[in-house]
Formats: sequence, structure tokens, C-alpha cells
Amino acid sequence: MTGSFILDYYLLVVIASCGVFQVIGALQGFHGMTFFSNRSASIAIGLAALAGAFAWFFLSQPRNVPDSALGLNGNEQFAYFFAGSGTGLALTLILSSLRQLRFGADRRELPDGLDALRESTYLLAIFRMFRRGAVDSVRDKPDHRRG
Repeated sequence: MTGSFILDYYLLVVIASCGVFQVIGALQGFHGMTFFSNRSASIAIGLAALAGAFAWFFLSQPRNVPDSALGLNGNEQFAYFFAGSGTGLALTLILSSLRQLRFGADRRELPDGLDALRESTYLLAIFRMFRRGAVDSVRDKPDHRRG
């Protein structure tokens, strides 16, 4: 699994992980990480991406190659899986945030942690976190002008 197989494996993991994140987001109510506001559409797109990625990867060429015959060994496979799933998560969070720019903008406060994705997009939650941190740091600084 060398050469183009490495890129193919990486793309398999990216596309499949995007599909998994869509299904999980829709089923668990994390609307801020889904590409569509419709729950059924998000599940259908996620399952189609997952099934399509595996069908493309395994049906396009013979992929059952042991590592002793130029296949990926376990360490390489882990590294490409880690990179692919991280890329899939980043793509999911960025694309869903750009697709739903106004989702959660009317909320005054957001829950902490992952629950913020139930009421807001990732980029909006990050922006608010940094803005809140900047306001808190300014509020906590002593005012040197008062002497």
C-alpha cells in the first residue's frame, strides 16, 4: 500500500470521518457541527459519505496488501488514520460553521465545552471564548492610571 495507496487511505479516513461526524452530530443534537439543519438530511449525507468512501476504497483496486508486501505497517496506518480523522474533524467544524454563519448568533450565553455545539457553531463558540477571555483579562488588570 505505497504511493497512491497512502493518499487513497488518507482520503478514505477523511471522508469517512466527516460522515461519522455528521451522523453523530445529527443523532446527538450537535447542530453546530452538521452541514444541514435537517436531521434526516445530515444522517443520510453522513451515511452516504461513510459507505461511499469504503466502497470507493475497497472496490476501486485490490487493497488487501500485507505490510510485508509493500503495505502499510501498523505505525504508518495509525499515523495516516490520526491525520485523516483530524483533518475530517477540522473540515467538519469549519464547513459547518461557514454553512451556518448565523446559527447561535442570537444566543447571549453558550454552554461550556462540547455542549456549545448544540446551540452554536464551532467558529462562533471559539470567537466568543476569545472575546470573553479578552474582556475578563481587561477587567482583571489593575488600573494604573488612578495612581
